[in-house]
Amino acid sequence: MLPVSTSPRHYAAGEDKRVRVWRGDDSGLLCILKGHGDWVSDLVINDDNSILCSASLDGSIIVWRVARVMRQEPVFLKSAETFLHDRE
Repeated sequence: MLPVSTSPRHYAAGEDKRVRVWRGDDSGLLCILKGHGDWVSDLVINDDNSILCSASLDGSIIVWRVARVMRQEPVFLKSAETFLHDRE
């Protein structure tokens, strides 16, 4: 698992292709974010805790708005295929 801790939430991801979001106060699971096709290898949250980015070994990058994380709607999804196409 790849953990990222910010108040008031904690995030973790790994080989199951999902990002888990827990409440920081009591560690209750809030939601599980899905969308990657392989291990989630990186999680990054911005300085004001409003944007979470997850990256996967499949080459995809998903940007999540933390305030809307319960809706499980990504703000931006970049797949490996579109990334490779953009570079051509």
